[in-house]
Amino acid sequence: MTTRRTHRKTAANSAASPNTARALVVGLTQVDPNAYGSWDGRSGCWGCDDDAEKMRSLLEREGYEVTMLIDAKATLAAVRNELKAAAAWAEAGHTFFFYYSGHGDRMEDQKKGTKGHDEADGWDETLCLYDGQLRDDVLNDTWVAFPKGSAIFIMSDCCHSGTNYRGLGRTKQAVDFVRDLNGDPRMKASLLHISGCRDEEVSIGEEDGGAFTTVVVNTWDKGRFPGTWDTFHDAIANALTTGQRPQGNLYGPESDALATRRPFEPLSAIQAVAARGGTRKVSAVGNKDIPSLTLESVARLATSAPRDGSSISSATSSLDELGKPGSKEFIREVQNRLCQHGLYDPGAIDGIPGPFTDWALGEFKIMARTHDEPGVGSRTAAALLETDLHKYFPLSDSGTDLTARTIRLMKRLGHWICRHPDCVNIVYLEGVNPDGTKNDDRPDVFNDLRMLIRVVRGKAVAEKVWEGTTEPGRHWTEKPMNPKGAARIAFGQFYAWSVGIHNNSHEALRQVEAVTVHRDLNKDYKRTGDKTETGVFYINQHWGYDMPVSSLGNSSAGCLVGRTKSGHRDFMAIIKADARAEASRGYRFTTTIMDGSQLD
Repeated sequence: MTTRRTHRKTAANSAASPNTARALVVGLTQVDPNAYGSWDGRSGCWGCDDDAEKMRSLLEREGYEVTMLIDAKATLAAVRNELKAAAAWAEAGHTFFFYYSGHGDRMEDQKKGTKGHDEADGWDETLCLYDGQLRDDVLNDTWVAFPKGSAIFIMSDCCHSGTNYRGLGRTKQAVDFVRDLNGDPRMKASLLHISGCRDEEVSIGEEDGGAFTTVVVNTWDKGRFPGTWDTFHDAIANALTTGQRPQGNLYGPESDALATRRPFEPLSAIQAVAARGGTRKVSAVGNKDIPSLTLESVARLATSAPRDGSSISSATSSLDELGKPGSKEFIREVQNRLCQHGLYDPGAIDGIPGPFTDWALGEFKIMARTHDEPGVGSRTAAALLETDLHKYFPLSDSGTDLTARTIRLMKRLGHWICRHPDCVNIVYLEGVNPDGTKNDDRPDVFNDLRMLIRVVRGKAVAEKVWEGTTEPGRHWTEKPMNPKGAARIAFGQFYAWSVGIHNNSHEALRQVEAVTVHRDLNKDYKRTGDKTETGVFYINQHWGYDMPVSSLGNSSAGCLVGRTKSGHRDFMAIIKADARAEASRGYRFTTTIMDGSQLD
């Protein structure tokens, strides 16, 4: 395996808010023979650098700022320095993720009566770093330095890893999370650990990576896994077929709540306040409790604020201080109002805080001129409840050009339109020429349009328009991949695509959520009368391999296709520069597919 350089993702590019989520990813395919009695560690750890790369990608997608240490970079000093730096950086609301893939070993525990003597079985678990072994006792000294209200997540894909995050003097379980009752009294942070195996077991490695990490990545499925850390751990345990039993551990005074969180999700400000023991009282309005938070109840605080000229924001509290910590109902209400103001995709409304919600709320507050107010205070709540939904992000549909006609059709059909100037709307018009005229929508021809529409100062403008197709060509209609018939995507709007790779060939928007398709079993190249099916069918948005306008060839089996490679590259460049994608890695794009014959 080739040795990769240390990789650090800058905070400016992080999907989470700057400096709130960090990760250290360590992978070793070899060790220094001088430190291990001539043993070089190459056998059994061929794919550990690949493991590290997979986890780096996963964590960055979830908003972490990642430091990666591979092989000779992963020395005792380097790893310990990174861990110490993380403990010094952390504060309430911060999240640190530590991932290790390499050899694991056991060393005889320190003698009774000496520092570090804590193992009932007489053995310390270790990580085999490049120039020496790192004991679990040393790791424990790092974790106890993290402050109250911070969270630590650890995954270790190595042998003897059941409790290698610290010493633990009791028998462990194989499936359910173990509550570490013999914890260090100095421990203030919350810690969740999942290992590749139990202390007495070995983890299996393949040339393309460890069995445990492979199952973790596949089970997570780029964020499509629907459960919590608890159910995620169970799913991993059930999926492993190598005989090793992954173990889950909870450590720290308030760690139980971590098991019920979405896997890999950094702490939000709301949960951070709960961890701090934050208040739900508003001192300047009489210290009244707010048992059930709504935007309306927060907005009403403005009428109760002092009238001595002081800022209303100083008399109210932010979202995390006012509401029930982690209240899905309140967060969902905020997201829904952001959606109505043209900033938040309807499909993304889930009541769960994250980088996309943070971005949308921040942009709204700038336009509403409430950005000096922390969280969702009274002025922000009042602005969100504004009945004129085009006050802050206006949109006019007047005009006779193709873009204005497209916007009018979207409105008429009830489709959502993003109105932020740094974002684009992805639209496909079936049976329309680049000049805006309608055509006969003949099969097997690039006679549809792929469009990117941006709203700037209230006017919709076409960022780019390309020749494309929304339909399978003759080749795949006559020889469908599915016995039910070729897939022809239904007209409508779907929140279903993220940046990825199509067919191991080129960058594209990959389908990651369900869409509805019509199955053209009778091969009449029409949707009429066809049975529909909803699911993930890999209806990707990719290029058409520079096929001629007059023939799709085998370029489309039902995907959303831009005809030319150069045009598709432009399409992807604009997509990746979308403010939502930059704010939230793995952002899912909404795409609208419409019948062009309905244009006015």
